Amino acid sequence: MSKNDSKDKETTGRVLLRKENQQKLEGRVVSYGKADTMCGIAMHLTPETKYIPVTIPKPLILLVEDGTIHEAELNPDIFYASDAIIMKTGGELAHIAVIARERGILAVSEIPVDKIKNGTKVTIKTIDLEDEIKALVEF
Repeated sequence: MSKNDSKDKETTGRVLLRKENQQKLEGRVVSYGKADTMCGIAMHLTPETKYIPVTIPKPLILLVEDGTIHEAELNPDIFYASDAIIMKTGGELAHIAVIARERGILAVSEIPVDKIKNGTKVTIKTIDLEDEIKALVEF
């Protein structure tokens, strides 16, 4: 893998919330709006995809395009089983970030989630800076 390939497989974002001293989380991602046949999970509930998953991979990282979406639009079994949420857009007051805060799970925004394929193994490393916490997301 060349250096350029490596850069295509990582991105930085802003940490909205993390557990105290949480430096790293590795897990598989499930995307809103896509079905992960590997895990047997459907995030976007339609008549064709409405079923309860048999296996939920842990740790589970949920990819959400828009942080303002309401969790009722997602598969609740997956949403509430997630260990982290990665969003493309949304700040501290975005609905998904508020729910993450209530649950005390890692929430990261400003990540181009369309670059990350469903079912991919992802590593989130948090980096403490002087005035904010950044996240390095490797996939």
